[in-house]
Amino acid sequence: MKKNIIIAIIISATGLSASAQTDTTINKNVVVVREYNPTISDANKINLIPEIQKPEIKTPTFSYSFFTHPLETSFEIIPLTPATLSSEPRRDYDQNYISLGGGNYSSLFGELFYNAFHSDKHSLSFFANNRSSFGKVKMEDGSKNDATFVRNNLLLAYKHQFWGTYLTANLGFSNHNYRYFGYQTINTDTSMTYYALNDTIAINNKDINETQKPGYASFKANFVFATNPSIYDETAYKAELYYDHFFTRMDFKEDLIGLKGFFEKPVGDNLVGGALDVQYGMYNVPDTALYKDFNNFTYIDFSPYFKLNRNTWNLKLGLNAFFNIQKDKTDYLVTPDIDFNFNLIEKLFTAHLMAGGNYRLNDYRNSIQINPYMTPELNVMPTQIPLSLEAGLTGQLTPKIVFNGSVNFSIVKNNPFYINEFYITDTSQVSSVAYSNQFTAVYDDMNVLTVKAAIDYAGNDRYSFGASGAYYNYALDNLEYAWHLPDYEIKVYGSFVPYRNVTVNVDFTTISKREALTQDAIGSGVTQRTQLKAVYDLSLSGEYQYNNRLSASLNLNNILSSNYYYWNGYPSFGFNVLASVKYRF
Repeated sequence: MKKNIIIAIIISATGLSASAQTDTTINKNVVVVREYNPTISDANKINLIPEIQKPEIKTPTFSYSFFTHPLETSFEIIPLTPATLSSEPRRDYDQNYISLGGGNYSSLFGELFYNAFHSDKHSLSFFANNRSSFGKVKMEDGSKNDATFVRNNLLLAYKHQFWGTYLTANLGFSNHNYRYFGYQTINTDTSMTYYALNDTIAINNKDINETQKPGYASFKANFVFATNPSIYDETAYKAELYYDHFFTRMDFKEDLIGLKGFFEKPVGDNLVGGALDVQYGMYNVPDTALYKDFNNFTYIDFSPYFKLNRNTWNLKLGLNAFFNIQKDKTDYLVTPDIDFNFNLIEKLFTAHLMAGGNYRLNDYRNSIQINPYMTPELNVMPTQIPLSLEAGLTGQLTPKIVFNGSVNFSIVKNNPFYINEFYITDTSQVSSVAYSNQFTAVYDDMNVLTVKAAIDYAGNDRYSFGASGAYYNYALDNLEYAWHLPDYEIKVYGSFVPYRNVTVNVDFTTISKREALTQDAIGSGVTQRTQLKAVYDLSLSGEYQYNNRLSASLNLNNILSSNYYYWNGYPSFGFNVLASVKYRF
């Protein structure tokens, strides 16, 4: 196995707060918003340093999120526009509100939350959000390209509370329209002919130009019936039926329908449980030879387990079984699911040891959200993580200082790496490049060693700060570099209340240089390697609470006006501002 030691980072998209505040004191509790998994009451569980909150691995909104779960080595990329704009104002869901704003780069922001009714048994709410920009971005040749994008999200949510159980129904719609604005861009002469996709098939420029305004939309619905963990002390369960209709402006459609189930039952002081996810995927592709190898599939994920609970430790023993069933083949993977937690010093230090794995479908919907600038016809192959081992430590150094850290080793099979693919005007002249602002995927197996850590200091109700970062070591089988993956990331952040009713947040992030590759489209072996510059990003946000109903926010992003690239050829916006006002009713 070729050794290419590359250090990398884990970066997750920064979350937006979801709490209504009438004062400006800093909330020192770390709140993690995620899908509910019903569990048995705390009386049946180990009590591992409950007072300690893990410091959040705070990360910028423009980079990779590798390990969304400690045992997953999916290297998933957060679906964001490389020309990153200021973060949106924080959200709160305790009361109705409307928020409107705008900024430079002709950017607009709007958000509405309306709670139609709320009682002990019923609730119905509506949420709408728009974020758009109609500005231009300066390219590496000095020209300015149209980087327009429009994002919309709608959600209607209903919940009915029974005794010990609840039922929810959610309907959602989202769309994202944007442009392939990256360098080099398409020549607008529609009489030209291009060659691409590692083939000598001619593509008319008129057809290519029609793909330069990509976009996608998704309609989602899900229904959940589950136990309420706050009052239910026996068998916990959850059942979910979901549907997702995804389509693009190129008339590509993907439909997913699935059923999820979960249960956990006490057996003495221990627990037995399991999870099941079954989904069926259907493709409807345009009538063109470019779209091929898209097959309908049935995906099954089954994870039974048994948990031993003791006063100072607990042990989960289980397995993960994945099946990807298609017309002509069946792919499967079975991995361990082991998690051992124990107290080193009660209520001060807790350690964990884990062994697991994962299977990533890389279906079209997820792939285009990861990299919206991939070629429209790209079918990304699945990725397997047959083994992932992790050791970690969480602790409290002082009453105000908490930390966590971990070391992870993962074996990854068939991981996709995105590289530029260029279109040329003459198959005999490799130098006749017309444009190269779309991406294809190359694959490799690799071993990954990851070290990550975070520390938080909560001074008092008026200030807190912390730092986080990670580093990766890659050993790839064949590729020279882990294309587009960074070597390291370090983030420093703080929150302050300098005056009454004023809150200020500051973040500074640095990301290492990264390697990118442009590959010729006709397979002549000519490639061009590009080193993307390091990122230095300083962001500042503030909120002024005028009264319980009215507030104003100001978000400043890329204050240093760093000219960095998320994807090769796609530069960031420079210094950008978003100002908004919020009215609660």
